[in-house]
Amino acid sequence: MLNPPRSSLGKEAYTDMEGYYELFDLPAGSVSISLMSSAANGSRNLAQKRIKLQKGQSVELNFGDEVGFTLSGVVRIGNKAIEKAQVEIYIPNKLTKWGYSDREGRFLISGIPEGTHTINTSYRLDFEPKTSKWGSEQWLRDGIRINVDRDVEIDIDFGDGSVSGEIPQRFMKRENFQIMAQRWAPKEPRDYILLPRNWEYEEYARIDSEGKFTLPNLRAGRYYLLLSSDRETLCITDLFELGESEHIDNMTFNIGKGALEINVVDADTSQGISSTSFSIRNDLEASFYSKKWVPEGQRGVMVTDDNGRAEYSALPDGNYVVGAIALGYLTGESEWVKVSDDEITPVTISLEPAAVVRFELDSELQKWITGEYIYLRCQVSNTKTGDILNSRREDAEHMVWLTPEDASIYRQPVLNLPEGQYQIEYRLYQDKKGGRLSYKTSPPLLEGTVNVELKKRETKLITVSE
Repeated sequence: MLNPPRSSLGKEAYTDMEGYYELFDLPAGSVSISLMSSAANGSRNLAQKRIKLQKGQSVELNFGDEVGFTLSGVVRIGNKAIEKAQVEIYIPNKLTKWGYSDREGRFLISGIPEGTHTINTSYRLDFEPKTSKWGSEQWLRDGIRINVDRDVEIDIDFGDGSVSGEIPQRFMKRENFQIMAQRWAPKEPRDYILLPRNWEYEEYARIDSEGKFTLPNLRAGRYYLLLSSDRETLCITDLFELGESEHIDNMTFNIGKGALEINVVDADTSQGISSTSFSIRNDLEASFYSKKWVPEGQRGVMVTDDNGRAEYSALPDGNYVVGAIALGYLTGESEWVKVSDDEITPVTISLEPAAVVRFELDSELQKWITGEYIYLRCQVSNTKTGDILNSRREDAEHMVWLTPEDASIYRQPVLNLPEGQYQIEYRLYQDKKGGRLSYKTSPPLLEGTVNVELKKRETKLITVSE
């Protein structure tokens, strides 16, 4: 049987004895056609192709000639197989290939190109196979990353373990609680400063009016829980192991009594660096945050005072590292330090001065580029060694915001680079405020390449023009 993803057009056809089919009255535009089996143990997505149709056009679209690898596996909740779970894989040409699991929980998706792809899986709890009716409550297992260089088989477990407990009474007057479960999932080593390496988000808790919480749908594994309000990180649990289908009650949190005295300085002069963005994480890669250190008008970015100082209190006993970012400096972080209850632990972050590259639009471009978000995606390579300088998020490209300018962690208006000679390849984009950034799906407004020689503490201005 043939039908488009999610039956969005409501068109379907069955093949005849020789494998031929016909689909009529398809709309003009981009249309996805999927080949589905109708086996006794449930339907499977065997292949999927996308075509562009002109009004009134007739085309021949054949299946069975797909090039690539297959993704197969099983979807389950603990030991129970899930039927009718939808598995989607996102591939580089922006096509989503998808399939449903059968009665044994198995699925098969073919024609997957080599590369690293993302898998999202969804399942509605009260689907009734006999009536094919769906309920409203949905489970999701998003963001599974796989590397495809051969046929791949994976196990997708929604989990049927749980953890429950009660929020500490001293926090009950706070608003907008959130309890997040983090699960151990080691990845390849990366040079991240701000993002987790080996822990992944698993589930958010359901919290009632009395502060009692439950975290359902947990897979077996190693966990910790993090309790936050809308203003700050409050406390954290000890590490714990959760077995297959295990239920843990009366989980308790560790309330922090330690503090960090943070000092961000220039590595050459030892002078404090004013208004430096900083972040704190512990050796479990849990981030600690307080709006006390967020300047008015900024979103979610902690900033030191005019002397490069900040004191962060109410930290649980443990090991911590502080990352710092400032305009005109290379990103840096402190040594790991031990924080103990009822003690203030000093920590210093020395930032190396950088060479700064600032961009501007020429007067002609300014006349017709009117987006609320105007930004550049830049790839920077050392002209002597050929090495590419990755951004702090281990992305090969750097983001430079022309408007709105914001010195926060997430919207740097400049490139801060080590002294040296570089080739900078840039692409210019514009977007509306509140919408998704389009650089992943849309062509740039223009592209360019410049070669620059940079000296420490100097600023190089590059004018972007047609």
